[in-house]
Amino acid sequence: HQTRVEARLDKPYGAIMGRAYKRDAQGRLLLRGGQPYAATTAPDHYFGSVQPQWTGGWGNTLNYKGVRLYALLDFRRGGHLASITNLWGDYTGIFPRTLRGREADWDKPGIVLSGIDEATGQPNTISIDAETYWQFIAYNCGQVIEDWIYDASYTKLREISLSYNLPGSFASRLGAARASVSSAGRNLHTWTNYKGLEPEASFQGGTRGFGQWEQDVTPQLRSYVGTLRLNF
Repeated sequence: HQTRVEARLDKPYGAIMGRAYKRDAQGRLLLRGGQPYAATTAPDHYFGSVQPQWTGGWGNTLNYKGVRLYALLDFRRGGHLASITNLWGDYTGIFPRTLRGREADWDKPGIVLSGIDEATGQPNTISIDAETYWQFIAYNCGQVIEDWIYDASYTKLREISLSYNLPGSFASRLGAARASVSSAGRNLHTWTNYKGLEPEASFQGGTRGFGQWEQDVTPQLRSYVGTLRLNF
């Protein structure tokens, strides 16, 4: 796929550069045989930066009669990510949105894209089947990445934990000075409009390629843990 992150003059650090569709002066798709095509052969369209506008977290602890409740939220606002997972999922037709145009059969009713036929200058009326459409835009037309760039903003419920200090009499029966029990859950929920697997994911680590794309990654795992703590 033709996607890369660059340090480019007059752009924020981490500029996502890729191929975009060719459009007319009004922003309408220009089509050839009912299909869109790449504006250029070079990945020179700027789709935004991988860098968020801001990040933050909020944690709070409540204590009451030996009971401790802790919660942590993480925030990220702004920044973009290319989902290559979704690109190949659309190419192979395994995602629900690729059902468009094949509600009746593999080639029926087909897809008539909204745009301008480049040869005639008239609105497009050519119907193409879904397989041709998705495989063409995901690969054959120069791997235009435009449809798979997403806002990677999110809010995550990173952790909730609840603990209780057991009575001293109970701890002494165990030969301990103090005892407590606790339970915790991590990565419990993510609020995001990101359409890929995981807005925190990146195929590459470090500054080179960080946030460049998300491909075949494992989303953050939800986990639960329980603990009995004894202080002797």
